[in-house]
Amino acid sequence: MRKIKSIAILIAILCLASGCAANGPKKLSNLIPRSKKEAFKRVMIPEVDGEASYLVLDWYDKKKGVLLLRERLADELTMYNDNKNEVYIGSTLEQFMENYYQEKLSPEIQSKVLDVNIEVCKSFSGPISKEFILGKVFALSAFECGYYTSEYWYEGTPIRYFSKSEYFAGIRNDELSSWWTRSADSRLGAYVSDVLPGFCFYSEQYREFGARPAFCLSGSLKIIEDELDGQVVYRLVD
Repeated sequence: MRKIKSIAILIAILCLASGCAANGPKKLSNLIPRSKKEAFKRVMIPEVDGEASYLVLDWYDKKKGVLLLRERLADELTMYNDNKNEVYIGSTLEQFMENYYQEKLSPEIQSKVLDVNIEVCKSFSGPISKEFILGKVFALSAFECGYYTSEYWYEGTPIRYFSKSEYFAGIRNDELSSWWTRSADSRLGAYVSDVLPGFCFYSEQYREFGARPAFCLSGSLKIIEDELDGQVVYRLVD
């Protein structure tokens, strides 16, 4: 009997230490899938005109924060760039994410979004060079989406969510839609995550496609379980 009690106490201590409880996870980091079979979970994020569902993908920037990706694309279309800048740094897409879309998040969420290191191509003049820039709201790279092209676009680390190729497509206005990655190339074009499963395609930077915002929050943020349209979702309580 003593042995059984000791095991029960040990389980309770481990459960408290990991932030779990009978009614589900208590910290945002607990929502990160721990196996290939575990489904990706959704957290509802307040925006100025309502709330939106974000997928909890993984740790980002050496576990500095938990990476969230908007489940549906932004309502607005955007071009990658309109000034022949070639790269993500200073592009129209970067400004869309960092300025326009960040301001669409509620003030409370804006204050919680972390600055993280984002790997980007710096130049296509001569040998290809890459660097890390600090960003808050950003576009994923083609490589992070699991699309392998050439070394030009090996920015970041592939994200397991995209190992299922049907997730490449985004949803905008209830229809499948393509969306910009941050991966440019040396021909004044960039790569777009296509509605075709597991595929990215090259497009001129001045064309308009969807945008899929991503950002990171602290894994220690408290959450509660809720239900929306018959599905389990989570909400921040901090």
